[in-house]
Amino acid sequence: MSVYITREMIRDAASAAKGESVATLTRRLARMVVRQVQRRRAIAQLNAMDDDQLRDIGIERSQIRQAVSGFTDRDLGLPRADEQRGTAPHRTPGGLAA
Repeated sequence: MSVYITREMIRDAASAAKGESVATLTRRLARMVVRQVQRRRAIAQLNAMDDDQLRDIGIERSQIRQAVSGFTDRDLGLPRADEQRGTAPHRTPGGLAA
C-alpha cells in the first residue's frame, strides 16, 4: 500500500506546529500519515463487506469513503497525541485522572 505525503499535509502540519520544534512538526506529519493508512484500511474492510452487512451498519457502498472521512482518531484506533508521548494523565482503575 502506498502512502503519499501531500503538500496539503505538510502545510497543515506546519501551520499547526507554528513556532514549535522540527520534532513536533515531524510528529504531526507522522500522525497524519498513520491516520491516512488507518483510513485506507477502514475503507478496504468496509469494501470487503457485502451489501447486506453494510446496510446493517447503516451505509451504502457509495457512502464508504464519505463515512470513513468522518472517523475521528479514536474511531481509527489511534491513541491521543499526549498518550503517544507518554504525557497523558494517569488513570485510576475507576477511570478517573490522578
